[in-house]
Amino acid sequence: MIYAFQRRRIVQGCFALFALSFIICFVAVAWLAIPAEAWPLKALFIVGGLALSLALPGILADTFAPGPILTISADGICYLPFSRQTVPWPAVRTVTLTRGYSHAQGSNDYYRFKLMDGVSFVVDDPKRFPAPPGGLRANTVAISIVPMTVDASPDAIVAAIRASWPSGDIREVSAAPADATLH
Repeated sequence: MIYAFQRRRIVQGCFALFALSFIICFVAVAWLAIPAEAWPLKALFIVGGLALSLALPGILADTFAPGPILTISADGICYLPFSRQTVPWPAVRTVTLTRGYSHAQGSNDYYRFKLMDGVSFVVDDPKRFPAPPGGLRANTVAISIVPMTVDASPDAIVAAIRASWPSGDIREVSAAPADATLH
């Protein structure tokens, strides 16, 4: 069975709009706020802003691309922000479901906060899977599936992984400390 999860285009569109606004503000501040006498600093900020803009095509392509953002099948897992290729299950070392909790500073009371749940997976050799256009390669960290951008809950994603990868290592981790009072 193939599990295909669509994008939450509104959320991704907001991310794209935020990225575009950030770059425009970065360049505008450099252009308008830094005096002409400090032209090396001004040039550095403008070039930095333009370098950041190289990520925009990838962000926009991801936002408006047709088809699912996440596909899970017996062949493996394909998460478009990581790679356009399907990562076969033998290349996946672990999958982790992190349960999110929130608390007030100084308190030992932790409250279950489902919006903070997350799913991540670790790939043995991430360099084997080419990064998407405008994407960044994280070679030493787990690949986080951003639940806000996927039209499914973290539990639904993990259920699809369990159905497709029955012999795999799926860990569940609580983000609350062991001595916390959970509510």
